[in-house]
Amino acid sequence: MRYASQLEAFKENIRSGAYELVARHLFKAGVYYASLDNDLKNNPSIDEVLHSLSRRLDTRAGLLFNFLGKNRKLVIEQSKFVDNNMLLRKLLTQGSKAIGLLEGNGDREVNEAERIMDRLNRLERYLASWREGSLDEFRYEVVKIVDMHD
Repeated sequence: MRYASQLEAFKENIRSGAYELVARHLFKAGVYYASLDNDLKNNPSIDEVLHSLSRRLDTRAGLLFNFLGKNRKLVIEQSKFVDNNMLLRKLLTQGSKAIGLLEGNGDREVNEAERIMDRLNRLERYLASWREGSLDEFRYEVVKIVDMHD
C-alpha cells in the first residue's frame, strides 16, 4: 500500500505541475490574442485576456476550453508571473507584421498547452498501469524451480 500511496502522490504532483505549465501557456496566448482583438493594445486587462482566450479556444480545442473553465483561477494567477509589456513590446513595434506575429505566437502557445495536456494524459495512463502492477505484486506466489541432475 505504501507504493500505491507514493505513486498517487507522485501522480498528483506531476498533474499539478503540468496544470501550472498549461495555465501559463494559455495566459500568454490570451495576452497575444487580447492585444490583437483590442487594436494592438500594449497592456490588456485580465478580463480582456480571458475573453479573447476563451473565444479562440471555443472554436479550436475542446480539451483546453474545458481546462480553462475548470481552472480559470489558476490561469488568472499566471498574471503574477507574466509581464504583458515585456511579452508584447517587441511584437507591437513590428508595424503591419504585428498582427500575424500576435496570431502566430498565440497559436504557438495554445499548441504547446495542447502538447503538455497530451503528455500528461499519456503519463496518467502509464501510471495507472504501474499502480495496478504494484497492487498485483502481493497477489502472486513465487516458487523457485530447480532442475537437478545426478
